[in-house]
Amino acid sequence: MDASAAPTTTRLHIRSSLYTHRALILICTVAGLLAGLAATGLIPRTYTATAGVLVLPLDGNSYAPNAQGSDLTNLETEAQVVASDTVAVAVSEELAQDDLALGPRRSLRVGVAPNTQIVQITYSAGSPELTERTAQLYAEKYLDFRSERRDRFVDSKRDSVAERIDALSEQLRELRRDNRETDDPEVRAIGAQQTNLRLQLATLDTADSNPGEVITLPTASRSGLSVTWQLGGLVGGLLGLALGAVVALFLERRSELLRSIDDVEHLGVTVLGVYADQDPDDAADPEQLEPGTYDVANLAGTILNRRSNGSATVAVSSLSGVAPVTMFVNDLATNLAHGREGVLLIDAASEVPTPTPGFSEVLGGNVELKTTLVKRTRGKPVDPVARIRVGKDPSRGFALYSTSRMTDALESATTEYDWVIVESPGSDLTAGRAVVGACRYWIPIVELGIATREDLERGLAWARTTGVETLGVVLVDSPMDIFGRAKRRELEPVNGD
Repeated sequence: MDASAAPTTTRLHIRSSLYTHRALILICTVAGLLAGLAATGLIPRTYTATAGVLVLPLDGNSYAPNAQGSDLTNLETEAQVVASDTVAVAVSEELAQDDLALGPRRSLRVGVAPNTQIVQITYSAGSPELTERTAQLYAEKYLDFRSERRDRFVDSKRDSVAERIDALSEQLRELRRDNRETDDPEVRAIGAQQTNLRLQLATLDTADSNPGEVITLPTASRSGLSVTWQLGGLVGGLLGLALGAVVALFLERRSELLRSIDDVEHLGVTVLGVYADQDPDDAADPEQLEPGTYDVANLAGTILNRRSNGSATVAVSSLSGVAPVTMFVNDLATNLAHGREGVLLIDAASEVPTPTPGFSEVLGGNVELKTTLVKRTRGKPVDPVARIRVGKDPSRGFALYSTSRMTDALESATTEYDWVIVESPGSDLTAGRAVVGACRYWIPIVELGIATREDLERGLAWARTTGVETLGVVLVDSPMDIFGRAKRRELEPVNGD
């Protein structure tokens, strides 16, 4: 499929993205777990205790039950008295004797139980002992205040009545000095007033002096946010896990790395197959290879056979310069050799010089192409693929890839061979692009987890401008370390050349 028709949107595979950044997610989870445990210890512990006070009517106090429905209003006044500065100062002085400090005013809450004569005094503090002690003191000092207020009221009224009685007695003495008779109306009126005042005085002496009592002793209990260390660790770990996942998805979206076959096919590019970059010892056992590993070369060979009407050149290169290509070019060349008589495999990518002349010497004009073929080694099976190594001077060969000598060498090879497979340097290099531009077909090797969407789209666009037909891409599924980085290791060639 033509890459120009590729969709312009990206896809984000959540599972592969999260697995790739598993180290980041693990770090965030552990950090969240530790933060949750730390927060459990930092959250202040609060205790609450409530004292219930039964309020009794007293002369001189606001609460005086009557039949007019004003009891609730009077009790609300009593609740305000509990929270007054006078009571708070008394409580603070009492606590100071025990080297304790009274908390802020917001720690105290006073309410009235509906349809009762009970005032509920609730206090909160950081320790159960201080909580219970303060609530109890508020109740006691409030009752003491009511008693003192009652005593002041009664004493003041008693003094007023006594003064009035004394004044009437003096008037009565004056009338008697004037020889007024006992049955005199004025004398009798003064006597009646004295009798009434003495009754009032007796009533004051016998008035109720009980301000009330604490009927519910304060008992401290935990209040507010109470988090165990197990719950704190669990919540912190889950939040850290969620944060790590979000950050991982964000980083993956920003990077636009190609992680799976779907990522590549979504761009409208044909995926020939996937090579699994495995340990060589595992690769020796076909049962342990990833599914489809050796189907890649067969599929590529089938496409070449259907599209080519004559001899053709095929460049195989790494898109990003890091993907292994040796295994694939060997498999592809071997597969094509089973169907045609002549397949030539040219190593144009190696940077290590060979002891015998190779492709660099062919480009330099020092030797002919056929004289650089790798000779059969005695004792080894016949290789159906003709091979040419890089040569004694690879750097000089790299410099000649973009010249007409490269074109002439490949055209000369196609007169002798049906297929010329060129293992090219990475297409991110000038030398690699020169090799691809000199060939008819191109198969880029894309390493998942390293190549990006932009790398692939730019490479395919460049191939179109040079007239090179891209058969499709081969993916290399390299193992990732815990930090999501691909382990770069060159795959071993099949024949060990």
